[in-house]
Amino acid sequence: MLKSSLSVAVYAALAALVLKLSVFAMDAQHGGMERYIFMIYMLIMLVAVFFGIRQFKIKSEATTTYQQDFKAGLSVATYFAIIVGVFTYYYYSRIDPDFFEIKFAENIKPFEEEVMQKAIAYKEAMTKDLPAQKMQEIVAAKDEAINQYKKFYSGFHIFFNPTQQFTLTLMWLMFLGLIYSAMTAFFIRKFPGYKK
Repeated sequence: MLKSSLSVAVYAALAALVLKLSVFAMDAQHGGMERYIFMIYMLIMLVAVFFGIRQFKIKSEATTTYQQDFKAGLSVATYFAIIVGVFTYYYYSRIDPDFFEIKFAENIKPFEEEVMQKAIAYKEAMTKDLPAQKMQEIVAAKDEAINQYKKFYSGFHIFFNPTQQFTLTLMWLMFLGLIYSAMTAFFIRKFPGYKK
């Protein structure tokens, strides 16, 4: 079972990696393609789990139980998640190391604009003779905008780095693999030809 599970997972992971690299080669990795790539990863994993269970049932000489089918599917999902997770780390650390900086620049624009608007309002308020209450409100709004900017900046770099992406990808794919294995092992027994 180990060899067949690994081979199915390797072929599925290669399909996923070719997809990711082709999107990178087309320079389309930013924007909406990030979401689509992960959805395609989910589809590839579902197909891999199905073929892993199917191959296990074909090679098995006796009737298989639900638990055996589940384990066969889960082993394919585990190998797939590990391979894709390692590639994710390598991709973000070596192939496209500027990915997170570009993503950060896209996401920080609203905060920068807000800080600039608050700074301009603060500068204008300093040149005018305003009541103390209004001046305090403007200073507090400017300070709050700057604090939000700093929080976003520090939080973004904590979660968006190759190590965190590896961890999140591995955990999410393992969770999906668990669900896909359970569902596929259950439904594959309902189809004629796979009841064995």
